[in-house]
Amino acid sequence: MAAGIVVGRMNIPAELETAYNEWYNAEHLTGTVAVSGFVRGRRYVQVYGENSPAKYATVYDLESPNVVEGEGYAAWTASFASRNTFGYREIRPKFQDFTKFIGEQIFPIGAPYEPPAAAEYLLLMMSEPEDGLDEEFNAWYDTEHIPLLLQVPGILTARRFRAVAGSDGPRYIAIYDLASPDVFQGEHYEKLRTTPWTLRIRSRYKNRLRFVGRRVSPVVTKP
Repeated sequence: MAAGIVVGRMNIPAELETAYNEWYNAEHLTGTVAVSGFVRGRRYVQVYGENSPAKYATVYDLESPNVVEGEGYAAWTASFASRNTFGYREIRPKFQDFTKFIGEQIFPIGAPYEPPAAAEYLLLMMSEPEDGLDEEFNAWYDTEHIPLLLQVPGILTARRFRAVAGSDGPRYIAIYDLASPDVFQGEHYEKLRTTPWTLRIRSRYKNRLRFVGRRVSPVVTKP
């Protein structure tokens, strides 16, 4: 079974934002990662984005996307209503614009993953091709686009996931660990965005969402 991912994106009322970040990092993030099948989790605040209304994103790596259908995760989410802490009483019910992408890893296949120590930033790129274009879309991403991106200084890793049942939003997400949000400003990056194949594919995909975030939590792994 391929590795899985959960990407939760959300907003929170401004008056709760400080408490939200403290609670999420101290209680909710660690509690979720402790669920069987979760590998690690970390949180990001948006630096800039396109078609991305949510200010915050949480990324959880899973042993498999089936983890979210398991008894452990069901018990964890069911426990929220009975948890008598300020965060679960006053903060979590006030999440806004919440969406959850659940996916299986399709690139690279079978390769182990560990977030690089230098990865203080992240790019989430969500999109989906026009009907009938999936095969070419995936071939372009895996054989041209990602290999070229990984030549750009500061783009540290690249992974792709396809949505499974119960996921929100576009069907594909590409996730890149970054050393800096400025990696997209150089001449090298601009050239790779204008290859003939890239221009063809970009004219034929839809529901594009781009989120560049700065990490605002530790990378939390199993205790």
